[in-house]
Amino acid sequence: MPSSVTLVGNVVADPKPFGKNNVEIRVANQEGKDKTIYMDVKFLNNYAVDVVKKYVKKGSTVFVAGRLDEEHWGEGNNKRSKITCIADQFSFIGGGKSSGETSPAPTKKRAQQPDLPPVDEEVDFGEEPPF
Repeated sequence: MPSSVTLVGNVVADPKPFGKNNVEIRVANQEGKDKTIYMDVKFLNNYAVDVVKKYVKKGSTVFVAGRLDEEHWGEGNNKRSKITCIADQFSFIGGGKSSGETSPAPTKKRAQQPDLPPVDEEVDFGEEPPF
């Protein structure tokens, strides 16, 4: 059974297309103050490929769920390997801006909310819910 992984982090470079209808991103996740984990994430021939190609940019914060895969290359004493994530689920997190974008200056001030007194009494909503 393949290992599952859930990642939340920032994309460190613009997506790289490869093969036919595939794309790869690299996600960074900071663990504590001194450690950053980088994971390559591949989207293989699914609906998310077009979304990732069009909307994901360096600096985007994303949620990815998928399975772990190990790649091997090289020969003899030069054998290498790396762990990647094959994405099954994908979502944007937060409303942050991707790199290079700025938000327009606000045009109006919001009306200040009045100070409301604390509620001291229990509110009766009628009958119990049917579930």
